Amino acid sequence: PVWSGVNIAGVRLSDLNPEIGSEK
Repeated sequence: PVWSGVNIAGVRLSDLNPEIGSEK
């Protein structure tokens, strides 16, 4: 997934916007 790179940051994007991770 495109958020794979963000996952390395600390999976914080998913915490702020769980919809983003669920969408893709």
